[in-house]
Amino acid sequence: MLRARDKHHRKAIRQLANRWVGILHACLEQGCLYDEEIAWPTKKELAA
Repeated sequence: MLRARDKHHRKAIRQLANRWVGILHACLEQGCLYDEEIAWPTKKELAA
């Protein structure tokens, strides 16, 4: 998806890493376990 938006590999990797750091920070701050459905919602869930 990122390459379709004209993002180069390095920028795509950095954006993905930033997303993972944000997810990790939220899990540690809230004391909850990682849940893929919350971290990476599908497009249908985002539209709802």
